[in-house]
Amino acid sequence: MIGWLASRRGRISSPWLAGAFAVAYLIASVLLGVALLTAPPDPSSDATPVASTPRYEFEPAPTQPAEPTPTPPEQPRSGDLSSTEATITATPRRPEPPPPAAPTGFRQVTGPAGLRTVVPSDWRSMPSTGPGAEQATDPADATRYVKYGGAAAPATGIESAHVRFENGFAARTDGYRRIALSSASYDGHAAVEWEFEHRDGPAVKHVRSLYWRTDGKEYFLLAAAPADEWAEMKPIYDTMVANAEP
Repeated sequence: MIGWLASRRGRISSPWLAGAFAVAYLIASVLLGVALLTAPPDPSSDATPVASTPRYEFEPAPTQPAEPTPTPPEQPRSGDLSSTEATITATPRRPEPPPPAAPTGFRQVTGPAGLRTVVPSDWRSMPSTGPGAEQATDPADATRYVKYGGAAAPATGIESAHVRFENGFAARTDGYRRIALSSASYDGHAAVEWEFEHRDGPAVKHVRSLYWRTDGKEYFLLAAAPADEWAEMKPIYDTMVANAEP
């Protein structure tokens, strides 16, 4: 077009050229407007201004502080008997076992000085003559009885004390006859066993007794019956001895 216009430079008048430029400017303006209208919008031109947009920041919820791990107690070193170790390793004291049940036909009794033994179930106990003595008598026959108890031990040895007692008893008793007076050991304790007979009115009485000492006390058991009934009385005496403490 420009070439065409140049070839016709001398032929085109000034008014016509001015009109041609006006038309060309109008066409260019129209084309530019169409291009602007059809172009995609600039995201930055439509966005909300930064100053007017609120900002949010994520704040995690506060966490609970972790529970401190308890520090185990320091273990005592070998050879260090701390109170903790002593408590753990100490052997508890076992309670003393209850006394064994009395044999059939017997009941348990506690005599002076804490002596424990058994007597026939239906024999009534009552204080006897002499210090620290109880007596249980056969309700069917008063000539059959047992004695038991304890008291402070004499200063003299157990054998010497009972030889002296025997001499005094023999001097004041009719028909005294020694069967045995011998040293013994009862449950590890120094003991004396004394067995004899003597006249008791028209009859002869058989007596057997055991004496032993422990913790400064002297304990005893005794059984007496007519001599001709001793075979029946001996099992009662043996049962008393087998169940006596201490």
